[in-house]
Amino acid sequence: MWATTRVLRSVGATVHEAVDGQSCLTTVRQHLPDLVLLDVELPDLLGYEICRRIKNDESLKAVYVVMLSSSMTTSDDQSEGLESGADGYITRPLPNRELLARVESVARIIRAERERDRLISKLQQAWRPSRP
Repeated sequence: MWATTRVLRSVGATVHEAVDGQSCLTTVRQHLPDLVLLDVELPDLLGYEICRRIKNDESLKAVYVVMLSSSMTTSDDQSEGLESGADGYITRPLPNRELLARVESVARIIRAERERDRLISKLQQAWRPSRP
């Protein structure tokens, strides 16, 4: 994961690291990131469980979670990751360029959803009847 961190920081991404599942949950709650790149294999819990906890927490539901794994890469592993609520699954190793392209792809989705939500809110305000 350290190599992934270096690659992301090299393009200016803000990265908060966690060494295990519990510290990951604490970090996510503290920083409310747009995206969590979550390793499947953690010292204390599987990433699938951490993903479920993030997605079941009402205050964290908008956080995107992409699972990363170099060893648990079968179709069943990937299905379990997606069924746990993950928004994507990346198998490693992969070239740095592809990692960055995948992260940017998710970032575009996040930006588009925020813009959609902003426009919906603006339309709702415009359509509210004014009261005398």
